[in-house]
Amino acid sequence: VNLFLRDDLLPFKYIIGKVLLDKNSPRIRTVVNKIGSIETEYRTFGMEVIAGNSQDGWSTVQVREEGCVYVLDFQRVYWNSRLGGEHRRLVKLIREDATA
Repeated sequence: VNLFLRDDLLPFKYIIGKVLLDKNSPRIRTVVNKIGSIETEYRTFGMEVIAGNSQDGWSTVQVREEGCVYVLDFQRVYWNSRLGGEHRRLVKLIREDATA
């Protein structure tokens, strides 16, 4: 789960993270808070782990959408589930036996 907590909630970030993790486990393993703004051309942002797994590789996730499994490093790439239509369009361009 990624959050962008308002300044007035920052003193409670670890409590918020723990509640989200406890209520959604095992579906989620990590809760992060975005730091700063999105400034790079790749739309990535700084983040801090406020609950859950913070070991090496914590940001590698699997996203399932439209029958496909995407494995990505959440710290290095931008993913937005609202772009499902665009994801679907791109999947149709890739051969079934291809690895992209």
